[in-house]
Amino acid sequence: MLDELEPLMLELLDEPLLLDELPEDEDDEGDEEELLDDESLLELLLEPATGGLFWRMIKSTMKTAVQIASGTMLATTIGLLAMLLVGLMSWPPARGVSGIAIGLITSTMFALLLRKKLGQPISIVASGIGAIVACFFAISTAEILPPGSLQWFFQGGLYGAAFGVPVAAILSPLALMERRRVNDDSVSN
Repeated sequence: MLDELEPLMLELLDEPLLLDELPEDEDDEGDEEELLDDESLLELLLEPATGGLFWRMIKSTMKTAVQIASGTMLATTIGLLAMLLVGLMSWPPARGVSGIAIGLITSTMFALLLRKKLGQPISIVASGIGAIVACFFAISTAEILPPGSLQWFFQGGLYGAAFGVPVAAILSPLALMERRRVNDDSVSN
């Protein structure tokens, strides 16, 4: 009996799911059938069990994660760019620890500005660590490239960004821990 049902089941699985049981709006003309895409199918399956709450929660969490990561990576890039501009104008202030400090301070200040003014959850710690890594690798390319030159600015900047920005993206969920700590402190007082 199972051998007879197997081809029928495979045939049913290959056909797209049709929405012909849903009530039609008055504005619709004709009897058009809609095909469900994967997202609609998942939402339709989760709707009865959770009332759509689970699906909206997933979308909201993903949106927050993208905001955190993009803001943190932007702050890291701004810190690296500030150090590169200082190094392009005058190499001695940008070399060594002072160059890393320029990138770190600029990155954390920009992350604070974004967090306060725009209200986005941005990890200040992750953007600072990412800027430290990015500036270190950009400054280290001065051993190979002429320091303070346009070649160093572009190639060293890309080399630094290749290491620093992923570090900032990986550490960006620290913003959620920072946010929780701030909320806990405000409740306990």
